[in-house]
Amino acid sequence: MPARYIPGLIIFIALIIGGAYSYNVESSYINGMTTTSGQVVAFGDRSTSTRTTNNVEKTVNTQAIVDFVVNNETYRVEGRAMGYPDWVLGQDVEVYFAKDNPNEARINRWDEIYFFTLICSFFISTTILFSIINFIVYKVRGRPLS
Repeated sequence: MPARYIPGLIIFIALIIGGAYSYNVESSYINGMTTTSGQVVAFGDRSTSTRTTNNVEKTVNTQAIVDFVVNNETYRVEGRAMGYPDWVLGQDVEVYFAKDNPNEARINRWDEIYFFTLICSFFISTTILFSIINFIVYKVRGRPLS
């Protein structure tokens, strides 16, 4: 293996370790938490998405703010701004919360719970895709892109 590939290999291994670590941390975070029902009461300002369909532009906020009740007290959790499919005001959602501290909560969706794992997975997939493209170019041209 040429020495120029070693930094890329190190980054790839670090991404795999980071993804596994994130998955472990995010999975253990919800262990021991309780679930309850909550309701989307507002949208945050962290993220919006604009779509055009038939020349009609629609802007959608992708961060949900959810209120839930524990022991007759209302708590609020803000989503991590991924929110697809679109959130709807008044939508019922399930929320994980810590019994001893209900302020510590997450909306029960895979993109809300495994946020950092998804980011690492994206970069791992991109690295693999570019490696495959580089390999194909090497086989066709006889030399790699890099």
